[in-house]
Amino acid sequence: MENEHITLAVYGTWRSEDVAYILALDWHSKADRDATLELTVLVQPKKAGQKSWPIKNEACFRVELVFSGVRNLRLSNFDSCPRQVMGFVIDDIKARGLEDICYSVEDYEAGVISFLCKTASIRSVQPKIRT
Repeated sequence: MENEHITLAVYGTWRSEDVAYILALDWHSKADRDATLELTVLVQPKKAGQKSWPIKNEACFRVELVFSGVRNLRLSNFDSCPRQVMGFVIDDIKARGLEDICYSVEDYEAGVISFLCKTASIRSVQPKIRT
């Protein structure tokens, strides 16, 4: 994923599985291959042995993600923002050899969002906000 160094500088790690909420979703499409999806998410790093997550009133980080070349966007039960996601993952699937597809993105727990895309990048990170 492009620009991971931004999160490393702010909170020391980047794991897509730490995305707890989608705050905003902005979809732009001129043609199938030009589709762009911007997600603003809250990230709360999980701690080893943690029984519940996310923890209310614990620090979160606001992260802006940008995906281009988006295909097969599916939203299910996505009725409003913020929307909690419990199994958000961005998988690098370049080795599969799909034309113009490098990443698979999904919420594997509840199926709230899923799509394929060519690029995935972190635009910005804002440190320590409370949920």
